[in-house]
Amino acid sequence: MAVLGTTQIAVAVAEYVSTTRFVQELVHNEVSSDQESLESVEMLADVAHLLLAINVAVTDIFFMYRCYVVWGCQRRVLVLPALLMLATLAAAIMVSLTDNIPAVVIPCGLAAATNIVLTTLTAGRILWISRQSANAGLAQPYQGRYSRAIRIILESGAIYCVAVIFLLIAGSQNNLEVFDIGYAVGQQAVNIIPTFTLVYVGLQDTRDNPPASNRKHWTV
Repeated sequence: MAVLGTTQIAVAVAEYVSTTRFVQELVHNEVSSDQESLESVEMLADVAHLLLAINVAVTDIFFMYRCYVVWGCQRRVLVLPALLMLATLAAAIMVSLTDNIPAVVIPCGLAAATNIVLTTLTAGRILWISRQSANAGLAQPYQGRYSRAIRIILESGAIYCVAVIFLLIAGSQNNLEVFDIGYAVGQQAVNIIPTFTLVYVGLQDTRDNPPASNRKHWTV
């Protein structure tokens, strides 16, 4: 995700530079179009769309792996999410090649459905385990961890889904300005959300299980 995010930024900067150069040439030369510059801008835009499609697929794989682990490595649970993820990737690639903004509602809708299914499966499984643990009389700290895990999953899923729905609405309205803003935010949101989950869990684990040297210091 870090490599894809960095590449997306580089492609976006190159696209902005090419677009600015094309506009300058268009104004100074007073011609209707510059074919070479225009093709460069279009090529970079297509590359940006493809990178976003791949990035969304990688993010979905991350969420699928999380769901797979929570369900005790049961592969059958991933059948529906995997089909939705592949459909999202295929639809996103097709839309990126056609540059049809209204058609973006298809991959956005599929991406939202994938996220909702994965979030429901993962959070629902942890909720079921939490209730079973409570019935077994486990200690309160375990229940706190279950609640924290459910909260993290729901928060990350909600943020991801809101970003996708924003793109879906902008695409359905055929509003190029709003779509471009949402597209720029969505490019990095698909990286920030999973990274936020990893960092948050790591910080909480460090707080719950401090290094041995710190524990000794606290004991003294």
